[in-house]
Amino acid sequence: MKKVIFIGLLVLAVALSGCVEDGAGPGNGGVGNGGNGPTLEEMQVCSVDEDCIIVERDCCPCTAGGGRVSINKNFLQQYNEEFLEICKVIDIACPLIMSNDPICSENAVPACVQGKCSFVIPEI
Repeated sequence: MKKVIFIGLLVLAVALSGCVEDGAGPGNGGVGNGGNGPTLEEMQVCSVDEDCIIVERDCCPCTAGGGRVSINKNFLQQYNEEFLEICKVIDIACPLIMSNDPICSENAVPACVQGKCSFVIPEI
């Protein structure tokens, strides 16, 4: 019985790690368009806060253990195309847990920090 529980927990850990890894999302060397597109780092270059938007980082949303990332809004269409392409191929069962990633906070605001799209959580 202990062996079955251990194997079940191991499978669950592997499934959860697939939902939160940065490598599971688009922008990693143009994954969704034959590898020729910009990297996530290139999609995050910005000059002002208004350049940035927050988007889903993986196929699982924040409400299901996933995360979000901030990118330059000029890359939104390309990012979404890659994102949809990846999520069609990857078969992940998203857990029914809220992510503890700070960018999942309802107060997270996109921001350009030292030339890179990121986020801030304003003090209330």
